[in-house]
Amino acid sequence: MGHAYWGIIDNLNGQNLLDYSLQGSVKPSSKLTLVSALHWFEKAESSDPIYNVAGAPLPNPGAPGTTDKDIGTEVDLIATYQAAKNLQLQTGYSWFFYGDAVTQDAAINRGDAEFFYFMSTLNF
Repeated sequence: MGHAYWGIIDNLNGQNLLDYSLQGSVKPSSKLTLVSALHWFEKAESSDPIYNVAGAPLPNPGAPGTTDKDIGTEVDLIATYQAAKNLQLQTGYSWFFYGDAVTQDAAINRGDAEFFYFMSTLNF
């Protein structure tokens, strides 16, 4: 799954999913790149379930749920720093605010998600 298309948190699979997104980046210096992205997710078919990143439906097929289409909104903030020719450092923070398709379905209702990461890449 591509993070540029489905967000950084990896909450969802592409099945039955529409992702409307705005993304932008700035490069305030030759070594630093800042990226922000806003994703608004909804179900393509309101009667179909939401699918997790592994492709399993949430909740289990046949369980009663909501026909609302609004799955939620994700905000991603990423900073990448080229520390040396062969060393890149990256950190990111993401928030996922669940929509009515999740919060109104007792079988899958959950709190909003947050995700932080730090990654280094060493090329040799």
